[in-house]
Amino acid sequence: MKYSLITKIKSIHRYLFIPVLLTLFSIVFFLVYRNIKLTTINEFNNEQLILARTASMGISSFFTDSEADLKFLSSLEDVILVTDRSKEILQSYYNAHGAILAAITRIDSSGLIVSTYPENPSIIGTDISHQNHVKQLIKTHQPVISDVFMSAQGYLSIAYHVPVFNQSTFAGSIAILIPMHELGNQYLGKIKTRGTGQTWLLSENGTEIYCSVKEHTGRTFAANNQHQELAEQLMTTITRDSSGVVKSYHSADTTYGEAVIEEQYVTFYRTELGNTYWTILISSREADIFNALTRFRNHSFIAFFLLLLALAFYFYSLAKVRNVLKVEKKRRQAELTLQKTKRNSESYLKIIQQ
Repeated sequence: MKYSLITKIKSIHRYLFIPVLLTLFSIVFFLVYRNIKLTTINEFNNEQLILARTASMGISSFFTDSEADLKFLSSLEDVILVTDRSKEILQSYYNAHGAILAAITRIDSSGLIVSTYPENPSIIGTDISHQNHVKQLIKTHQPVISDVFMSAQGYLSIAYHVPVFNQSTFAGSIAILIPMHELGNQYLGKIKTRGTGQTWLLSENGTEIYCSVKEHTGRTFAANNQHQELAEQLMTTITRDSSGVVKSYHSADTTYGEAVIEEQYVTFYRTELGNTYWTILISSREADIFNALTRFRNHSFIAFFLLLLALAFYFYSLAKVRNVLKVEKKRRQAELTLQKTKRNSESYLKIIQQ
């Protein structure tokens, strides 16, 4: 009886050990998965910041080089006095940089356009002193980068003005006009985001200078976003901080035409540009970030499920074998009992016969 009880206790312990082991395995798997997930997020965010910082360096270098070029041009006597030869100088500069420029323009101290290339006689003499960046230029006599504006030539652009001095007297400026999307396309257009990620280049007031969705350029980020409150929160963050990563939510259309809310990680990095700043945004859906990790998790769940099936089959087979052994043991005990009874009966008969 005591031996049977001990055997039963050992058997119970054996069966309890497996659930405990599976529970510990599940806990360890969860902790490992969570650690891998956090590591994946951190590595991804660092990767996005590096991409944004690289694009920022490219944009900053462009304006630094442009400022050096324009300061050199502004020191030339022909440009200062707006001689006939100054037109050839503007043309030569435009021909060398026309891939990214829309025009190069010379304005006088009162804000009148006195020369431009490509030549456009209809705008010569146009007063642009009402433009905010020109007002700032005339007031401060310092280089100025404009926000997105409608140029006198009739297209949305960014202007970069460098002052021109005749000795110590302010004589106006020489400016380059850059098509609104061109800089962003050159420095952000080649960034490969995961899945359906997007990139933006925002001006100081939130206007989209560049967007991977072309229809959005020229409008504010908030106006293009269906969720005004979320967009304003993001704008508040990038106005306050120069760089970082925020978790945001955006709507996306499914294949069934229904809008769903998706989690996104948005990396932002500010590019300081003298009197203003631009901000680079790179977004990626959480689902795209964890695509490979999700496959790992799913494969692990499948492996775990197969392990459960194997264990279940093992215990089923073990129980079946134990039952067979029990039946066989009972059968042998019955045979032994029968044989013993038979021997006793034979002995009894012999005694009677005597």
